[in-house]
Amino acid sequence: MNFILTSNINHNDKIYDYLACNAYNNNKAHSQMNASTATAGAEQTTTRTSPPLFKISDSLQKLAIEIIIFILENLDERDQLSLAMSCSWLYRVYRIHFYGFASPKWVPFLSDSGVGEFEDGFIAEGPPVANYRDGVLMDGVLYVPILGEDKPVCWLLDFKQWSIKWQRLDLKICFDTGKEYQPLQTTVATVNHPLIHLFGGQKFTGEPTDVFYELDPRNMVLRHLECQSEFMPSKRVSHSLSTIDSQHMALFGGRSMWAPDKIPQLNSKLGEPTRIKNSFYDTKDFYLFDFLEKKWYPYPEIYPQGLPYPRSGHSSLVIGSSLYVYGGQKIAAGSTSNSPQSEIHDDEDLWAFNFDDNHSHSDFTTQTNKPQPKNIKKSFIQHKWQKLFSPRISQSPSFGLDDDGNWKKTTGKVTGKRCGAAMFPIGKRLAILGGYEKDAWRNEDYSIEKPWEMCKLYFPNRRRWDHIRIDGIPEMECFAVSKDQTGRPESVFVMGRKKVEGDTNGRLIMGWIKDD
Repeated sequence: MNFILTSNINHNDKIYDYLACNAYNNNKAHSQMNASTATAGAEQTTTRTSPPLFKISDSLQKLAIEIIIFILENLDERDQLSLAMSCSWLYRVYRIHFYGFASPKWVPFLSDSGVGEFEDGFIAEGPPVANYRDGVLMDGVLYVPILGEDKPVCWLLDFKQWSIKWQRLDLKICFDTGKEYQPLQTTVATVNHPLIHLFGGQKFTGEPTDVFYELDPRNMVLRHLECQSEFMPSKRVSHSLSTIDSQHMALFGGRSMWAPDKIPQLNSKLGEPTRIKNSFYDTKDFYLFDFLEKKWYPYPEIYPQGLPYPRSGHSSLVIGSSLYVYGGQKIAAGSTSNSPQSEIHDDEDLWAFNFDDNHSHSDFTTQTNKPQPKNIKKSFIQHKWQKLFSPRISQSPSFGLDDDGNWKKTTGKVTGKRCGAAMFPIGKRLAILGGYEKDAWRNEDYSIEKPWEMCKLYFPNRRRWDHIRIDGIPEMECFAVSKDQTGRPESVFVMGRKKVEGDTNGRLIMGWIKDD
């Protein structure tokens, strides 16, 4: 790479073109440069003749795309845009590299029959809307296990097929003696290739569970997974499971329910203990599971203040060696029933945890290599969470950093307070799309029309947020499958739930993000 770079761009004409682009959009600087060149022309006879300013693209188009990207990566943001604006070809390269798309738009999903939707864009076939976030992707196939009361099934969407459509397959239950199948209304799943693991979820009675299943998609066999651990996570729903490497997965947060004899007490005004009426609570539990040992490990209690706030229904994503957590919901203030009302969480910051012991915890970069399994437990025990403050909070005059260096400022566009947002990778960038915003998007720039169309992009190496508009995408809770995961480099698959007046469950909606 270095040899090619030296042999291609260390020519005077190309370097001059590269530097000249900085003045492309600055008419005053452009005029001054021309005047200065004309004045010095008679005196500096040894100076080479400058090539035309607007011929930048002619020489750059001869370079390999990898070299163009290398140049862009080593410019500051102002110079990146200046170079990109020199011609439409470079602008497209710039947009695709940094934003994943040049001009993305929403394309509703249609099955191979071409009749995959209701009017208004709602999907006519597919899994139940309540399970839209239960899916996982493996080897180009989306699996959505439905553990129904009648029988368990799995919905499949094979992205490797040219013409895709939903398939529904029955699951075969294979449990040891004494174990019974426990149907679930919702669950949470993750992939440990070639298996799918499901932990927790909500029973049809509304209570959370701690059931642990293992699904083999090769033969559609569902098994109960036994754990040898005294630190089993409590029963919970709306938590997150994230595969770290081939041996470990991480669990964070979720909503649990107190046992009747362990409901905490609060002191009344008279100083007498009073039982709280609400038996549900959101957690900030952080666990590591070892697939080989079949054991759960809780995060050390010596760092209780450094954990993300308690939440459920949040979004999580692993990029390289870092686990990211964002958004979610909490129990609404004043909610006292056993079926508490939820509200979108007030926390709009991004949280990150680094599992790689070979890299500095204070610098979350865009590493794509997975950490070594032997370092996972060591990092889990020793490392602390890092809080990446929203640009709105970072710009506050009262903002201050912590003493340990685990609080970081970010710049750029505001992400907002969201629940049900999709988090997925675009290249080495983290993307946040959709969900519902607590302040109904009022914190966005008032000049932005349809602010839910803005896909937020986080650049870890610069700690900067930017956004790109997905033209036509509806406002909805959703999850997304990135281009690299589907094997379809031209599009991102999105599936979600849109609120509908008079329908408490909402409606399922699916589609693609493609370049126009």
